[in-house]
Amino acid sequence: MKSAHIARPYAKALLDFALENKQEDQVFADMQLVENTCRNSRELLAMLKSPIIRAKQKLNVINALFQDKITDISTRFLSIILQKGRDAWMPEIAAQYVAEYKKFKGIMSSELTTATGISNESREEIIRMLKEFSGKEIEMSEKTDPALIGGFVLRFEDKRYDTSVRTQLNELKSELLTK
Repeated sequence: MKSAHIARPYAKALLDFALENKQEDQVFADMQLVENTCRNSRELLAMLKSPIIRAKQKLNVINALFQDKITDISTRFLSIILQKGRDAWMPEIAAQYVAEYKKFKGIMSSELTTATGISNESREEIIRMLKEFSGKEIEMSEKTDPALIGGFVLRFEDKRYDTSVRTQLNELKSELLTK
């Protein structure tokens, strides 16, 4: 993975520096903002990836976008990224910082997809089981996908637990067709 290969050293260096300055939580919020802003703006991504636009011009745009919204550490870090010619990798570097921060804090991200919403009791039970399994704090996002018909799909770390009716029907179909 080229993006992780490039992004990880920058993210780790930023985390180390933020920890030294006891601002890792603020920088975490900053990098979430940077990542989301970059990912949600095709124009910003195009500008960052453009070889025609000079680093100074890109820095002016970044400063205008994030002025008074991010810490001085994050502002200086983004400036370094631009100076080093890693501007096209800014969203990946920000995302990698978020991942490194969560790893450092012992937070595991998970995603729960259900056909319909679930009750608070079910949500809490899933979080409790994940916490017991991993020994980490759990951050769970939820999505609904009516195509699942019923059941759920739970993703965490590099694992996928699929109890959806759609998957069970597909497995049954496959089994019947092979006989």
